[in-house]
Amino acid sequence: MPIVSSKFSPKEHVALIEFAAQQGESISSVIRKACIGEITLLEYDSHKPEYEFENWVNTETDEVTMKDNANTIRKILGWEDITL
Repeated sequence: MPIVSSKFSPKEHVALIEFAAQQGESISSVIRKACIGEITLLEYDSHKPEYEFENWVNTETDEVTMKDNANTIRKILGWEDITL
């Protein structure tokens, strides 16, 4: 399988580690799914589970938990919190 590499800032790396942990995935899998999903506009298309993220694995799937998890990552990046 071909290997692709990319450079991330220290904050971006920590954010990727956090999201991968929330998803129960490897960093490599998270990057693959995010890239393929984004460039194919997957959110507007049919169900392709091999390129979709779980609904915040290791958490409840309610909006409050999703918002809290997203805000954990946003804090790592130095971004403002989001409200849903």
